[in-house]
Amino acid sequence: MVSFWIQPETFGGAREVGERTDFQGRILDKGSRFKVSIANTLDGSSVEKTMVFGELKAASGSPETITAIAPNGMIELNTWQHYVVTYRNGEVAFYKNGFQVAPPEPASLGRTAESNLVIGNTNTPAKQSVAYEGVLDELGIWGRCLTEPEILNLAGLSSKGPPHILKGPEPKSQLIGTTARLSVHAEGKRPISYQWLFNGKPITGANDSILVLKAVTPDKSGTYRVRIENEEGEVTTDSVKVGVDSGVLYQNTE
Repeated sequence: MVSFWIQPETFGGAREVGERTDFQGRILDKGSRFKVSIANTLDGSSVEKTMVFGELKAASGSPETITAIAPNGMIELNTWQHYVVTYRNGEVAFYKNGFQVAPPEPASLGRTAESNLVIGNTNTPAKQSVAYEGVLDELGIWGRCLTEPEILNLAGLSSKGPPHILKGPEPKSQLIGTTARLSVHAEGKRPISYQWLFNGKPITGANDSILVLKAVTPDKSGTYRVRIENEEGEVTTDSVKVGVDSGVLYQNTE
């Protein structure tokens, strides 16, 4: 749907919403149809250094579209980074530097808008505080979802040859009941298949680049790795340990 490189200097202008302070920098704005922004909310909770498809909920009422929010901590200031946001079958997916950052989230487009498409700001004069502050480059808009090879190539990565691991899963220490996310980034010819392993044994249905362990319990403690395969080869990541306890969580989930 949309693709762009950004090097943000800030998270945009401040807006007081009830008891919280929102910072938003609008990347694209098509009025009621759709919006894409970077955002940071100073309420110590929901939206921290991330990207938003739609509109953050105001103090009263709700946005016209169902809003999708990428994982917290995704956006880095003063650093070049590439993003793709796709919309397919009522779900939005976010990609950073060529790779999906989380499972798709339910979302919706708003009504068809006659308003102009605005880049780097909103087309609503009363909301000029959401102007994007930084550098924006190679913006592309498609009337279809991009394929995996297209997304990799836009981010400057290869979609040819056997799988090559760029970033493997990282060890985690989790509190009981929290969610752990493990992920792998691999170049190579698509289609590519994934099989996550727990203590050396395949996990049924764990066949994506992201493994989500919800409401973890002590029996989820152990070693995890993922086997990656395409028609030109196969590779397996190193094993990493996920620990589950009732103590203090010293490493946040992705």
